[in-house]
Amino acid sequence: MKVLLSTALAGLLAAAPVAMAQDANSAIGYVTPETTDFVFSELEGEDVDNLQGEEIGEIHDIIVRDGTTVTAVVISVGGFLGIGESYVAVDPASLTIEQEDPDDDDVDWEVTLDIDRASLEAAPKFEYEGRWDD
Repeated sequence: MKVLLSTALAGLLAAAPVAMAQDANSAIGYVTPETTDFVFSELEGEDVDNLQGEEIGEIHDIIVRDGTTVTAVVISVGGFLGIGESYVAVDPASLTIEQEDPDDDDVDWEVTLDIDRASLEAAPKFEYEGRWDD
């Protein structure tokens, strides 16, 4: 089962009610999650591998624009035990997410990105400083 992150997360976030845009007369849309849906907490900290199976980073965060659209997935790259790592914000559509064993109650995910480690480490860095605290 392959799932594109942008589709799944954007669908979940877009369906969530936005409190600041609602008034007392607004209808609230309720969602019944599909079996192929997932929550971000299941992906946070998951390794990101390239197509050759090499671990190239780890999912660190997501970026949501205007409370409705997932615009980037932040991947931590390089470093050792959190020292010297940097962050790269990638387009969610560039990630492929696969459930490793759909029959396992302890769900694990396989996240792949078609890039080599050196190219990811050389990509433009995403900085939290001045935007949000890490």
